[in-house]
Parts: sequence; C-alpha cells; structure tokens
Amino acid sequence: MEEYHSVELVIVLRVELVVRIVVELVVGIGFELVVMVLDPVMTKAMMKK
Repeated sequence: MEEYHSVELVIVLRVELVVRIVVELVVGIGFELVVMVLDPVMTKAMMKK
C-alpha cells in the first residue's frame, strides 16, 4: 500500500508541475496578446485627445 501511495504522490506532483507550467504559459501568452491588442487602442485614444 505504501509503495502505491508513493507512486500516486509522484504522479500528483508531476501533474501539479505540468499544470503550473501550462498556467504560466497561458497567462504569459494571454498577457502579451492583451498588450498587443490594447496598445494600438490606447494609442488611438491618446491621439484623439
């Protein structure tokens, strides 16, 4: 039972690591996309003023 538990723990840790990496990538790419979209909009808004 203990061996099974340790294997389960390793799997959980690996899944957690992968999820963390994916979340960081999505957040990073999402942030860059938002900046890319907002930058021209903000520039146009500034030009109108």
